[in-house]
Amino acid sequence: MPVRYLILPLFMAALCACGPSSQTRPDNAAQIAEREVQALSLIDQGDFSAAGEEYLALAASDPGNAAIYRLKAAGAFYEAGELSRASDILATVETAAGSQTQLQKNILTARIALNQGDAKGALDVLGPPPEAGTAVNLASAYHEIRASAYAQLGRDRDAIDDRLLLARMPLSTAEIAANDQSLWTLLTQLDSADLETMQASSAGMALGWIELALINRVHFSNPVNLKAVIGDWSARYPQHSAQVNIVPGLIESSENFSARPQQIAVLLPMSGRFRDASRAIREGLVAAWFDDRNNPASVSFVNTDSLNVVENYQQAVADGADFIIGPLEKPAIERLLEQGTLSKKTLVLNYFDGNLDDPLYEHVQPGKNFFQFALAPESEAEQVAERAFQDGHVRALVITAGGEWGDRMLLAFEKRWLELGGVMLERASYSDATEDYSEPIRQLLNTDSSKLRAKELRAVLNRSIHSEERRRQDADFIFIAARPEIARQVMPHIRFLRAGDLPVYATSHIYSGQPNPVRDADMNNILFADIPWNLNPDFAHGQSKSVIGQSWPQLAANYQRLYALGYDAYAVIPELPALRADVRRRFNGATGDLYIVDQGRIQRKLTWARFVDGQPEVGIDTGL
Repeated sequence: MPVRYLILPLFMAALCACGPSSQTRPDNAAQIAEREVQALSLIDQGDFSAAGEEYLALAASDPGNAAIYRLKAAGAFYEAGELSRASDILATVETAAGSQTQLQKNILTARIALNQGDAKGALDVLGPPPEAGTAVNLASAYHEIRASAYAQLGRDRDAIDDRLLLARMPLSTAEIAANDQSLWTLLTQLDSADLETMQASSAGMALGWIELALINRVHFSNPVNLKAVIGDWSARYPQHSAQVNIVPGLIESSENFSARPQQIAVLLPMSGRFRDASRAIREGLVAAWFDDRNNPASVSFVNTDSLNVVENYQQAVADGADFIIGPLEKPAIERLLEQGTLSKKTLVLNYFDGNLDDPLYEHVQPGKNFFQFALAPESEAEQVAERAFQDGHVRALVITAGGEWGDRMLLAFEKRWLELGGVMLERASYSDATEDYSEPIRQLLNTDSSKLRAKELRAVLNRSIHSEERRRQDADFIFIAARPEIARQVMPHIRFLRAGDLPVYATSHIYSGQPNPVRDADMNNILFADIPWNLNPDFAHGQSKSVIGQSWPQLAANYQRLYALGYDAYAVIPELPALRADVRRRFNGATGDLYIVDQGRIQRKLTWARFVDGQPEVGIDTGL
């Protein structure tokens, strides 16, 4: 993706304004001076291609300064968008190691690589930072490109470090404003844990940036609190550049995004087969309402299914509801959308399987008046694929339950895994009714091949021989999609068949949500993703979780994740406009770090944990 930042064009202007490097005046010095004036005039007119041609002619006319003129020519052709020609010219520029000309060449080469989407190549070309005393325009261009390259690679912390270095340089007002905006964007993409880690090791103006980012994350949805806390921050950092470049826009955005509903109607199927699930969602939502200290809305619950959803929706609106949560069942969501009755902002608690681009749904505005929120198992399988690939694995073995749920998990994992470039070696499934899991595990690990080879060898030799089953050696890891009662039986079989050294990844379904170190000891070392509500005892909503567990112990044991869904369904409402406006923004919810993608879908980034001594541990080195 092409990237153009304010500092870089200023670097190019400085580059083209540099005088010749040679001390020898050629015989045609007057003609050369005239052509230099002409080249600069063409640059002022925006005719960069013509300026590039002039600099190439100058290089031919003045061999003693050919390197600097070719460098200027490459810069001019770059500005003209002729990247290939600029690269070809740069390849002919010879520079002395450690010289200013070499640094200029490296910066321009890296800038071309960055514009072509090769962030790693840009970093390789840049090399180590310039020495102290380097001209400000060169040093600032170096750190600008390096910050942009790190950001493209997703290395936000490294990009922030370079932006903070830029913030300490003697830049122009316009350059400071541009860098501040880029730095702020990076900081808002970090979660609270990363910001708190940086806070512990920061000082001065850098600490001011971190504190402001934490203030934004905690108080953005409440402009009254935000103004008060920023007032204290401003008193501590009166000369901070964010006072001018960030704070005014931050307060304005908070005021625009914080319009909170006054009356919420919740449409849930409180009877029938979804009764218990709906009750768990309801209690989680009520817990969030009790925790709300910012003028909580009035909330009403309406027993709703696919037969009465349209009537209930219309009645809720007539009764004054300005925000609707629900329905839960997919048929009810489909019927609601088909009737064209979506007159208020609505957060449905499942994903709609239809095509919202169909003219039938022209009244639906995803991400504006229609949001979708669900605990979809498919998204968890996709996150397992991403984590395994991030950990350096390529060849996967997969075992899932037979039936619809297992098929969905397999297809979601496989699709994402192949997109990433992974290889599917083998897949196996088990039946929930089976009592012997050895057969699908043997199939997965291909141990039958070693048994067959031993049998054939006995037949050839016509005598008894000792043999041991050997599992395949080409796999990097195993992905298992299973409930805890199944995983507790599958894992011993995996170890028995000598595959205990293979890393095992799983979705949240492998954990009951209740610590049980005795029963879960067989799952030691499994790495799995789950919601913060289940994994973090210090989570902000831990008190609500405790109250729910005491009040409804039977339901709490089976519906922890749905309680968390209900909690977030209420808590995320003030954040929806901000999440919609910035796809990089995250809301730290009970069900994960929430963000919005296409079709108004709220997606979740889960927390990773590993079973150690039969209990999940978070934040430890995975060792993978």
